[in-house]
Amino acid sequence: MQGFYSSHMRFLPARGPVSTRRARVIASVAALVVGLGFAAATMTPASADDPTAPGAPTRVMASHATATSMDLSWSAPGNDGGDPILNYVVHYRKAGDSSWSFFDRAASTVPSVTVTGLTSGALYEFRVGAVNMYGIGAWSQQNSMIVAGGSVTCVLLASGPLKCTGGNYYGQLGDGTTNDSSALVQVIGMDASDVSSTAVSVSVGGSHTCALMLNGAVKCWGMNGYYQMGDGTYFDRHEPIVIREIDGLSESSTAVSLSSRSDHSCAVMADGRVKCWGYNASGQLGDGSSAGRIAPVLVQGIDGMSLSSTAMSISTGGNQTCAVMEDGTVKCWGRNLGGQLGDGTTTDRFYPAAVSGIDGQTPATTATSVSTDSQGTCAVMADASVKCWGSFGSPTPVVVSGMDGSSPSSSAIVISFGGNQTCALMADGQIRCFGQNYYGGLGDGTTTDSYETPVAVSGITGSSASTTAVNVSTGGDFSCAVLADGSARCWGYGESGNFGNNETLDVNVLPVPALGIDGLSAATRVANSISLTLPSVDEVVPPASGTRVPVAKPVSRSLQAAPLATVTSGDKVSLAVNGLPSNVSVILSRSPRISQQPSASQYVSLGTFTSANSGKAKLPTLRLVRVGFYTFKMTTPGDITYYLKVKVVRG
Repeated sequence: MQGFYSSHMRFLPARGPVSTRRARVIASVAALVVGLGFAAATMTPASADDPTAPGAPTRVMASHATATSMDLSWSAPGNDGGDPILNYVVHYRKAGDSSWSFFDRAASTVPSVTVTGLTSGALYEFRVGAVNMYGIGAWSQQNSMIVAGGSVTCVLLASGPLKCTGGNYYGQLGDGTTNDSSALVQVIGMDASDVSSTAVSVSVGGSHTCALMLNGAVKCWGMNGYYQMGDGTYFDRHEPIVIREIDGLSESSTAVSLSSRSDHSCAVMADGRVKCWGYNASGQLGDGSSAGRIAPVLVQGIDGMSLSSTAMSISTGGNQTCAVMEDGTVKCWGRNLGGQLGDGTTTDRFYPAAVSGIDGQTPATTATSVSTDSQGTCAVMADASVKCWGSFGSPTPVVVSGMDGSSPSSSAIVISFGGNQTCALMADGQIRCFGQNYYGGLGDGTTTDSYETPVAVSGITGSSASTTAVNVSTGGDFSCAVLADGSARCWGYGESGNFGNNETLDVNVLPVPALGIDGLSAATRVANSISLTLPSVDEVVPPASGTRVPVAKPVSRSLQAAPLATVTSGDKVSLAVNGLPSNVSVILSRSPRISQQPSASQYVSLGTFTSANSGKAKLPTLRLVRVGFYTFKMTTPGDITYYLKVKVVRG
């Protein structure tokens, strides 16, 4: 499927099994596009510490590979540098290559693209940069490049494999043994040889580990005493197994976000719903009960039917879970003794409850990510500030001192809440941490606790590639960071071998080289962008005719997963359909101005339009004045429906 991106918004065909006839239609129908009325511009990269440059795009997701293409999507940076974002630049390279290639797409603020012209069977890395009038800002990073948790650290290498180090009593390293390791070991079946063995994110629980695979499946390994494997048994697993009902074969069984902590795990599905499994004594699975679940169950009230009930990302804590919703709100459920659910009470919740004051109405009250563990929770807001609640002394969100989003040094990109400390990656490339410091988990060269004021991690100054952080992850009493040169540093408690440097010091008050990751080659460099493998041609299912053709893996065409374009009130919205066969008719409809999912009867037909010999159908030019959400629906031959959401904001 060819994508068109000149102020364009792409419609995506259905995910799941499709007939040969429908697959041909899917491969030929490309995009309904929204013109936002700006031209492409040539920009020079802005320096990383330039306060007028945009922040880094976040939540880069790769999906739906064909033999030669891959869909990418991402979220806008929390900080636009004080000037509107005009474009996104996409780079790609084969794993191991030193130079990046530019993917040629016309200027667009649409946070998605289909990258074409790739080599079948190859492993690729991608990165995305936002552009405003001052230049290109910081490049995106894969949020789960390196993950610390319990006594285990796992890392996705630039060459593709997933490796782990640390304690292994329950098999949580995934190497088929129960032997602890102070050096990285290869997780069985995670060698990135195909889409089912390529991990795109990893999450470490108390004594188990889970990974989200490129094909949308979730695999777990380690302790299973509380049903953490979700396989219907209580037997520990020493190598990865696929979680029941999250196998990537349909929209409702394809995961897009994953979190494991303590003794339970949760995943956001492609349809916007959430599934959880494992320990449930405090209601942290969100199914209305306190019974442990041997297989994934749906979280009640997150049904993917509206912006406020569609999940985008998930974070599991000790006995609670929180999710960021599509409308920028946060919902939490489970244990609430310390106010960690943020609803202003200390009452446990067996169903999702809205976090007070995060209503999605302004940048300061719109969440972009959330991290929860043990007794507290923190969220990064759209204005790059950090708000926390629970063990911070408040049952409702409060802004963390020095993290108000007013400058690069006080603007957060990533937040990671560990068992005893919390660390944030700042826009200036530094890392700031707060909490307990008994084992040096704050990384400031001392063992002095600092609960009120975040302290800078020593040596990570943001002044060069070897001292600029691009990601951070916290475990129980230790933390690890990835630097811009692809190397890794860890600090805090390292006795279990979780630093992966063949050392087992219990106190490390300063960051030390870790995991054998020096950034000098793809095999010793952390993936600092999304990595994925394309399927070879012989993996593509042939049509009934027996002729082998590269048919795109179908993706979600539900309203909940539809892309969102933002326009200013009064702007003209130009619509067009590209990539159609000649003389094919499409029906275009529009919903009234609403913020919930419209019913079929609420759509108003804008007419039937026929494509020309060029495969393009010109649709009407509209002017949307009233502020709110609109939905456009296009129906193609075979009654295949595509959706586009448009948000109209005040000028």
